[in-house]
Amino acid sequence: MKEENIKQLLDDVRLIVTSNRAENYKNGREFNIFYVQGIASDEVRVCRLMRELLDPSGSHGQGDAFLKRFVEVVLKDEDYAFGEKDYQHARVVCEETIDSLRRIDIVIRIGNRLIPIEVKVYAGDQDKQCNDYYQYAARIDPEAKIYYLTLDGHEPSKESKGNLSDSQYKCLSFSDDII
Repeated sequence: MKEENIKQLLDDVRLIVTSNRAENYKNGREFNIFYVQGIASDEVRVCRLMRELLDPSGSHGQGDAFLKRFVEVVLKDEDYAFGEKDYQHARVVCEETIDSLRRIDIVIRIGNRLIPIEVKVYAGDQDKQCNDYYQYAARIDPEAKIYYLTLDGHEPSKESKGNLSDSQYKCLSFSDDII
């Protein structure tokens, strides 16, 4: 490929990227409250902020609005059919301690359902981590699954999953699902 062709190709790509960024900015896709608050790489603070937003009793004063949208838009799970009272009485906690003193990052309890969310910003998985979280959740809610939230939506490690089947966990990403 000639040098002038390469230059033209790079110029074309630059225009597409610039246009895409402008469109994303216009539609609010570039806004990231985690970056604004300087906590994007701080898993504990990210979880605290998420918990506060999802909690119907949170200081935001919006009741269950954020939790409903989270379940509908982010979790997108047809297994969840909650009524108004279920959402209003939901509980959201950070760092729920389970067996072996492990802690699930975020746990949402709506009605008789348990929604455990393991958040990974830059940390690695622990041995049998997701498997242990699932075993705990399934004792409380036999239909539970683990939500594994990472920057890019990658799967938990084999060591973390243990014997989990694909239907027992769901991968989520900050870049696609949360933003």
